[in-house]
Amino acid sequence: MGDRFGKQIALAAVLAATLCVGWAGIAEAKPKPKKNTVTATVNGKRYKWKGRFVSTSYSGVGTITLGAKPARPGSILRVIGFGCAIYPPNETFPVTPQSDFCTANYTETKVGRRPTIKGWLAPRGVRVTYESFADGRIAGTFSAVLDPLEGSGATGPVTIEGTFDTSTTGE
Repeated sequence: MGDRFGKQIALAAVLAATLCVGWAGIAEAKPKPKKNTVTATVNGKRYKWKGRFVSTSYSGVGTITLGAKPARPGSILRVIGFGCAIYPPNETFPVTPQSDFCTANYTETKVGRRPTIKGWLAPRGVRVTYESFADGRIAGTFSAVLDPLEGSGATGPVTIEGTFDTSTTGE
């Protein structure tokens, strides 16, 4: 009986050690990485771009953020983009560049045999506020009024405003 009791104590000790190691592993587990997102209201309608089709890149000439979402035939592919002439590693955040040095675009492509594309552009006058740049991520807000591109089938201006939080690539 003593031998059986000793085995039970040993088993209890192994289980306790396993639980302790398991809890320590849970406490040290890394959080899930954030998904890249751009959320925008386009003429009053809310859209969200997220995941691998959203990115921000920068170089010595500026920073560009793009959001796209795959679309199936018969649906509309929406792409949004904006950028400013800033180099994040050299900036103090938050930073709001002069709107004359920021641009934005928005397109809607009807996917199918005969795709139709509508496009809008603001070559200047875009307001972007970069709230933070840390640990390889950049976040902030943007807003603009975009004019239709001639010959694209787009009619009337489009108002966009939204937020972004993306990982970055840069030189």
